[in-house]
Amino acid sequence: MKKEFRSLRPASSNVSDIKAVAQEAQAKDILVFIDEIDRFSGAQQDYLLDFTETGTFDLIAATTGNPCHVLTPALVSRASIFQLEPHSLDDLRQVVGRAIAFLASHKDVDVHLDDDAMKQLTGRAGGDARRVLNALETLVLGSEPGSAISITGAMVDEVYQASPLPFDCRGDYHYDTISLHQIDAWLGSGRHPLLAGPPDPFRGGSPFHCSPHSHPRLGGYRPG
Repeated sequence: MKKEFRSLRPASSNVSDIKAVAQEAQAKDILVFIDEIDRFSGAQQDYLLDFTETGTFDLIAATTGNPCHVLTPALVSRASIFQLEPHSLDDLRQVVGRAIAFLASHKDVDVHLDDDAMKQLTGRAGGDARRVLNALETLVLGSEPGSAISITGAMVDEVYQASPLPFDCRGDYHYDTISLHQIDAWLGSGRHPLLAGPPDPFRGGSPFHCSPHSHPRLGGYRPG
């Protein structure tokens, strides 16, 4: 039987909205999608758990955080978790091609990217199609119908320089990027660790904080 689709957003949905969908699901098969499910409180997630356990409705949810860290253990234990991998460069080139085709057919704007522009636009997005589309939108913003735009690598570079990096000082990426092992490697290289380290934490707004007791060689480290 075909299921009806319903979506919930934690920013605008609450327990009463979950209850309304559950009541509707008593009479029909419903598939519920929740984006940014980690923004539901622990109590809201527990309320949601009851309906998923009883099979009241099927649930698919998405989060940009590590589910084991941002969701309640009970909800995680009853879920199948799939990690979505970053897009490949070929995928992103297809995204750019579709966006250019859309601009031509719906906005009457002719966009041309040289090879360097395409390489930078896709290569510096970190596999994130949204970053590619946001950068392209910035480059064509304000274009009049019937106009033609030639985008160069320098133009793409300027857009990305102004874009914030997706760095979460409390998430997995922080600990993947900044670890005591890496700090040891920087010190062993004879370079100043704060200058030799990767730029992502600094550009993403996560400075180092040092205390004199937590690391024997650096003088201490704790995440921002």
